[in-house]
This record gives sequence, C-alpha cells and structure tokens, in this order.
Amino acid sequence: MSSMSMNSWYFWAFGSLMITTFAAWLVFARFSMARIERLFEQDGLPRPCQWDGPGARIVLYAYAIALPRRIAERLAPRLIDVPRVRHYASAGDSYRALMFLISTHAFVLLILV
Repeated sequence: MSSMSMNSWYFWAFGSLMITTFAAWLVFARFSMARIERLFEQDGLPRPCQWDGPGARIVLYAYAIALPRRIAERLAPRLIDVPRVRHYASAGDSYRALMFLISTHAFVLLILV
C-alpha cells in the first residue's frame, strides 16, 4: 500500500471541497434564500438585501442567519436587514447557512494553502 503524495491529497481535497461548496451554495440559495425572499414579497416588504455583487447576496444572507445576531449586524448593517431575515428564517435555514459557510470558508482556506 503506497501513501498518497501531497499533490494527490491536494487534488482530492480540492475536488471534494469544491463539489461540496457548490452543492451547499445551490441548496442554500434555492431552499433558504429564495423562500425568505418569497415571504418578504408576500408580505409586501422590499428585498432585505438590494445589492448583489458577484454572489455577495447569498453570503450576506448566510451571515445574517448563521452568525450570532450582534456579529451579523456589525458585519454589514447597511447591506442587509439582519433582524428581518432572522425573523423569516427557520431552523433548517440556519443549518443550511452554517453548512454553506463552513464549506465555503474551508474551500477558500484550502485555495490559500
């Protein structure tokens, strides 16, 4: 049995994390973020995050839902309405947001390595 070389380890870790991150991104965007925005629309409220830079809206939603309230409110107070988003978020949304943030941050860390 031969040991994996560092290049092989990095290749498999990169590929696995990339697939996990993309899956978490799609699941959170379709099942959590879209549902919350639909609820806002049904209540006649404007979308809580008007700015959508290169995919930044999904990250702001995840921060607003998964992080403790005080930290989330300090990160981007002018970009997203944290209390309203948290009001419409369910326990499943919190789980999906946390999984999205963990996989995304792990992927970025691996890229930086």
